Amino acid sequence: MRQRVIIALSLIPPGVFVIWAGGWVFFVGWTLVLFFAALEYARLTQAVQMPAPAWLTAGSVLAICSAIFFLGYPQVALTMGVIAVITTVWFLFEFEKGNTATFAGWATTLAGIFYIGLCGALLIAIRNLPGGFWWVLVVLPANWMADSCALFFGKAFGKHRMAPKLSPKKSWEGYLAGIVGTVLIAPLWAWLWNTLALQIPFLPPTPPEHTRFHLTSLAFLLAVFGTVGDLGISMLKRSAKVKDTGNILAEHGGILDRIDSWLTGAVVGLFYLLLFVYPAAR
Repeated sequence: MRQRVIIALSLIPPGVFVIWAGGWVFFVGWTLVLFFAALEYARLTQAVQMPAPAWLTAGSVLAICSAIFFLGYPQVALTMGVIAVITTVWFLFEFEKGNTATFAGWATTLAGIFYIGLCGALLIAIRNLPGGFWWVLVVLPANWMADSCALFFGKAFGKHRMAPKLSPKKSWEGYLAGIVGTVLIAPLWAWLWNTLALQIPFLPPTPPEHTRFHLTSLAFLLAVFGTVGDLGISMLKRSAKVKDTGNILAEHGGILDRIDSWLTGAVVGLFYLLLFVYPAAR
């Protein structure tokens, strides 16, 4: 536990710097995170004899992130279409060479690209919104708060297992505690961010839309749906019979282990912001 805390704390300063810098720095930093997560996913597919080519999976993730950064998220549909065609062409040749796992490989490749690349890249779209620095610092901490509340409360009081086959330690009590805890902490979070923005010169001002209501509502949705991302990656690991997606973060496992709830969080976050906060940006 001590090593896990040390590693987690050591990643916070560079992470906040990348989010604060925005622009090219955030694009490159977050894209690299998704790139290595895609490589871990490709290794998982090999364990279940449905191999997704690492170069194609990770390269497509780079393409999707670049499309969002340079062209905007509405153009990602075209990018995904091009990737689907390229993937199909690749596996046509694989089939002609005698590869009998082309159906599975084609499906798992597109699934990984879609889930990691498209969902993850939406965090870039959030950062590019007005006040994106502050909104990203809602999406990520909300997931962390929900996970932490669920972990500690679930260990102490959890009796009803939520998904015993996917994650035996998760309980409904912990899940509900994560939601309640996040909603209770969210108003304090809003006050903290607004206070910091007034007192620290180099921080951008919080946007007028960064209200306590929107922050609490968004935090609630992120707490509700964050577990979906967590259980989704757990499903892949259970199928591949591995404990972690990698070991790049030592006790924390792989990158995909750590960003599992961020993938769904990026989708929920952008959906809420475009629907209720910045409808003109749709």
